[in-house]
Amino acid sequence: MGRLRLHKGQQFGVLVKHKDCFLMSPCAFILMPSRKKSVYDLMFNDLLQLFTGIKISSCIADFKEHAVRSFKDVFNSRQDLVAEVKINLRFSHFSKNVLLRFKRLRMFHSAQKHLRDRRPRCFYNILALAFLPTHLVPAGLLVGCKELDTADYDFMVSYLSQYYTRPNAVFPVEEWNMRDRVLSGLCRSTNSQEAFHRVWGKEVGVNPNIWEWIENTARFIAKERVKVGNLDRGDRPRRKNYYEVTDASLHALLNLPFDEASLESWFQSARTHLRRLTPPGGESPLMMSLKPELIR
Repeated sequence: MGRLRLHKGQQFGVLVKHKDCFLMSPCAFILMPSRKKSVYDLMFNDLLQLFTGIKISSCIADFKEHAVRSFKDVFNSRQDLVAEVKINLRFSHFSKNVLLRFKRLRMFHSAQKHLRDRRPRCFYNILALAFLPTHLVPAGLLVGCKELDTADYDFMVSYLSQYYTRPNAVFPVEEWNMRDRVLSGLCRSTNSQEAFHRVWGKEVGVNPNIWEWIENTARFIAKERVKVGNLDRGDRPRRKNYYEVTDASLHALLNLPFDEASLESWFQSARTHLRRLTPPGGESPLMMSLKPELIR
């Protein structure tokens, strides 16, 4: 058992927002044998004891169906121990899922200019749904896609309805809508968690045995405790300008007037703001492939 290799294991970390700043700090380091829902159930039942009596305002996660369903089943079934937890799913995964659907139709590649103009606009319209009030999202989906031709319209709307907008969708609107998170100043991505896992993975090493994993993880925990101690003493890292400007742009988007009758004009303004949601290092491949005039 001591030489058991962990190449099939899954590292899982739980991070919480520091009480005095925007940074996330780890509070649980977990090694899972698989990503089965039964394993997630066992893990979240154990975590439930850790958070007993603590009010969790919200949780953000990746679009991993087993993990999301297990989290909701465990935490929202024990409101005697914790208050009901609202879970949100990261915006970038929603945008990637939509982009993959468009790419499947080669929707950005057409010799016909009117189609090259319409498809990028519809793509950004769909992303903008994440910042509409939830009750307007179903109507917004139909308005945002109406420029597509019939076959493409049916393909996109049926997919988005099944997975994202109808009441019994795989991922209901309330789980991926970002409007409340922006207004509350909460993060919209799991970038902090992904950065944490990359560093943790480097500390643990490639294909360790169980004792190496425990030793290396314990060393990593000690380093993280030093960081948390510095935050507790008032150390405040400066947030990058990109993120501050992005937040300002999204707040401006949320302050735009809207109603069901004026969604077309709202989408026109929203497309401009959504161009900011790109990696800090430069334009994403999608953004680089689209001319600015195509998304106005």
